[in-house]
Amino acid sequence: MKGTINEQIYQPVPSIDQIESEEKLIKKELIHVLLLGINKQYGGTGRAESLLVLTLNPKTESMNLITIPRDTRAVMVGKDMEDKINNAYAYGGPAMAIESVENLLDLELDYYVQLNLSGVKGLIDGLGGITIDNELEIEVEEADLKLTPGELHLSGSQAYRYVEMLYSYQGDEIDSTGLQDQILEAIILKGTSTITINKLETFAKFLVDNITTNLDFNSMEYLLQNYTDVQKHITEYTLNGNEMEIDDVNYLILPDEEIEKVHQMMEESDTEI
Repeated sequence: MKGTINEQIYQPVPSIDQIESEEKLIKKELIHVLLLGINKQYGGTGRAESLLVLTLNPKTESMNLITIPRDTRAVMVGKDMEDKINNAYAYGGPAMAIESVENLLDLELDYYVQLNLSGVKGLIDGLGGITIDNELEIEVEEADLKLTPGELHLSGSQAYRYVEMLYSYQGDEIDSTGLQDQILEAIILKGTSTITINKLETFAKFLVDNITTNLDFNSMEYLLQNYTDVQKHITEYTLNGNEMEIDDVNYLILPDEEIEKVHQMMEESDTEI
């Protein structure tokens, strides 16, 4: 398993100081992880459909999940232009995505995890399913999925049907990206509370086929041993801004107050409980 991860999954990037990140991990300090949900169905490098920054703090047993809307206007670091933040990955892969998110949020990322969204079904099934809170007042029953308001337990295929069904029945009123982020957040929450070292072998094929990260085996092992308590105190937040059309393209413009709010959340999570 160690050889598989280190040889086929582990891909450090020049935009992250690997030595510094590993030192922070060993010292059990607060770390920032960028999760990139990548859609490759159109070929090429693919594009980032979901971008989440996870702040993990084992000292305060807390975790922040910060969602960056993909239409957020940001500087494409290394390309000398502004565009939607999700295009940074299409232009320069994880390295440019990392640098652009760091510049947008004014923070230093320690790790990244690139997830192929087409493989999410297998991951959900490997976790034993996920639980989400469906707040929409809609009742639908199709095949093996009954959709009602309240808590839902979903398998991998049901999670995809959940997104498809809501989008089909609600159309433009539903943010499909927001639904994808809801699924990813549920996976993160389930993973931080259920994945153990012994279960890693179960996810070997999924990892090889769908994950790229600058976490090597030892770092993954250390995370699982020392950072799992971060799920005791969880804060979820989606960046808010103003919609604006620039050169016939719709963007989300983040005010400075939003960035300040993110930093305030991180400072609060770094306060001993």
